[in-house]
Amino acid sequence: LQGTNQGANAGRVAFFWQNPSPIFPGATSTTDLDDTLNAWYHIVAVWEDTDGDTGDNGVRSIYINGVLEGTESTAQPRNDVGGNTAIGRAGSFDNQNFNFDGQIDDVAFFNYPLNSEEARWLRNNSLNSIPEPASFGLLALGGLLLGGRRAWRGIAEA
Repeated sequence: LQGTNQGANAGRVAFFWQNPSPIFPGATSTTDLDDTLNAWYHIVAVWEDTDGDTGDNGVRSIYINGVLEGTESTAQPRNDVGGNTAIGRAGSFDNQNFNFDGQIDDVAFFNYPLNSEEARWLRNNSLNSIPEPASFGLLALGGLLLGGRRAWRGIAEA
């Protein structure tokens, strides 16, 4: 996921990977992200494998604020599987024209492709609304201790 600062795609967000050519096929958002100070955008990039094997055939999609803004089908071979992941810039392709000009927060990876409903849900319910296992464990432990205290108090009074 990177910014684009040149040509017709300047000011947009793109979801690319490098293939052996080295060509960067990818989906680009159709909405310009303006330079409004303190503007917040929710961006979801999705890769859906359509051939079920190597991941060479599939669809890349970009959702901005819960709305599908760009999609591309591809049959391009990939050489980045198991390699480095770059967020906000173009990986090993050292070109400042592809750096995202802003701050990035709350990055999450899922082991399945999100659909439009899930992208909207994430937009409307931040990742903070998903309970951490540690928080849930502490809540459960507190409930057990409180229940044990009440049971102990009942035995002592009898």
